[in-house]
Amino acid sequence: MASNNVYLRSQLLFWDDELARAVADLHHAEQYDDRGAVEWHEERVRWAKMKINDIRDNLGSKKGA
Repeated sequence: MASNNVYLRSQLLFWDDELARAVADLHHAEQYDDRGAVEWHEERVRWAKMKINDIRDNLGSKKGA
């Protein structure tokens, strides 16, 4: 079980980093008014937030077990 928590924490770090990159890329695309890139980076932000919430839910549900 501990190895699963290690894996989930490493995934959480990955998706936190991806979220930070996506937000920075989104601001850059907005600065240059690149609509295609804005839509892509908005989707990256949405996906990263979803993955982070899923991982946090998994970590939270396993603590009581």
